[in-house]
Amino acid sequence: MKIFIHIICIFIAVILQTTLLPQIMLLGGMPNIVFLVTLSLIFINRADEAIWWLGIGGMLLEFISPVHFGYYFFPLLIVYLLINLLVKRFFANPSWYISMIFFFIFSIIFDVIWLVYNYSIDTYTIILANAVYNVILGVVIYYFFQFYYFPKEKIKI
Repeated sequence: MKIFIHIICIFIAVILQTTLLPQIMLLGGMPNIVFLVTLSLIFINRADEAIWWLGIGGMLLEFISPVHFGYYFFPLLIVYLLINLLVKRFFANPSWYISMIFFFIFSIIFDVIWLVYNYSIDTYTIILANAVYNVILGVVIYYFFQFYYFPKEKIKI
């Protein structure tokens, strides 16, 4: 039942990502909801559920968007692996301001990987706008998960 709820939320996030968010772009930047939820879940020690968001959300973004395969999924996968290898070793439960820094840094990394993978280096100007937009929306998503979706170690009996 829990996975079914995640899948419904992933569908809603992907639909918002592809329909609503392109209409409210700010300075050419647009947040990536699947990316932000994946990061937030990792930061609250829910990496097993973050991989569901990465896999299903990334694939749905691939199928819905009119771009070639790997446009979203591979940059998401690379950032997920970087976070699990680097960040989780040094910061077990990052606070909100550390999370803001990580949202900013990994948004830039995600966009650079995305631009290199898609051979569109000429659109580098949106990287900073995407990073700022991701930080603003990412903090809201992170707070939601931190206060309403407890980490696994707090649930253990």
